[in-house]
Amino acid sequence: MPQARTQQINEIIKDLEDLKKRGFENMYALDENIEFFEAMHSPIQYIRWFLNERPKIDGSRLLELSDFPLGHGRWEAILQAELLEIEQWKFPDNLARFRKSMLGVLEHLKSDKRLVLLNLGCGPMELERQIIKNYLENKNQQKVVFIGIDMSDASLALAEKNIQSIHIPLEKVSTLNTTVLNELSAKHAHDQFYTVLFKGDATKADQYFKKGEVDILLYTKFRHHLTPDQRINFDKMVTDISDHVIEDDLLNNLFMFTVPLIGRSQWKHSVLLNGGMFSALRCPTKKDVQQLLPGWSIKTAPDGYTKVYDVCLK
Repeated sequence: MPQARTQQINEIIKDLEDLKKRGFENMYALDENIEFFEAMHSPIQYIRWFLNERPKIDGSRLLELSDFPLGHGRWEAILQAELLEIEQWKFPDNLARFRKSMLGVLEHLKSDKRLVLLNLGCGPMELERQIIKNYLENKNQQKVVFIGIDMSDASLALAEKNIQSIHIPLEKVSTLNTTVLNELSAKHAHDQFYTVLFKGDATKADQYFKKGEVDILLYTKFRHHLTPDQRINFDKMVTDISDHVIEDDLLNNLFMFTVPLIGRSQWKHSVLLNGGMFSALRCPTKKDVQQLLPGWSIKTAPDGYTKVYDVCLK
C-alpha cells in the first residue's frame, strides 16, 4: 500500500480516536468509522469488514467522516474535491439522471420572468455549471438565478471556484431574505444568470424564503445526512417552500457497495470510499423510496434515484 495512503488512513484514525477521547454524542458512529478505516489498511482486512461487519451496521445511527467536528476541515475538503471530479467525468456521466430531470422541470416552467433555483446543501454546484453550459450551447435565453446554501466552508469555496470558471456573476451573502433577493435581482437585471452563495443551515430554508419565492428547490446526496425526525420536518418544509422539488440520492443496495471499488479504483481514495459506502448505508432501499406521498414521482437506477415533486400531481 502506498505510503501516502497509509499515512492518511493513520491520521484519520488518530483524528477519530482523539474525538472519542474528548467525548462525542454518537460513539456508535465513531467506532464504526474507526473500524472501517482500520480495515482499509489492506484488501484482505477490507473484505473481512465488508462480509462480516458491514451487514451489521445500523445506517440510522451512522455518520460519515465528513460529518464529525474535527476542527480542521481537511477531510471534508478532500471529499468535496474528489466528488467534484467524479461529477465532471464524461464517462460515466454521474449527473446525467439528475441533470435530465432538472432540465425537464426548467423547460416545463419556462417563462419571461427569471426562475429561482435553490440548492440545499449545494456542495460545489457542478449541476448548476452543467445546466448553464447546456443553456449556452443551446442558446436558451431563459433567465435563472442559482442559489446555494451550505454549512461547509470547503463546499462553498469549491462552488465559488467552479462557478467562476464559467465567468458567471457570483454573490456571496451573509444574510438571505426577501430584501436581499430583491436587491440582487435589480442589480443583475441584465444578466441571464447569476449565482448566490450563502453559508447557512439548509434545514432552516423556510426562515430565508417565503412561499412563492423559489421556483425549483433541489438537493442531492443531502437528505440521508439527516436523522429520521429531521427528515420528516425537512420533507414538509421543502414542499411548503416550493411547488417543484427535486431530490437525488444513492440507494442502499449491493451495486453501491461493490461497483465503486471496481470503477476508477476508488480503493486508492479512502475518504471518498468512506463517503460512498457510509452514504449508501444511510440511504433508503429501492422499496423504501417507491413508497411515495401524493405529488411525488420517481425514477430509479442501479446506483440511485431521482424524486420529483409537482404540486399539480397532488
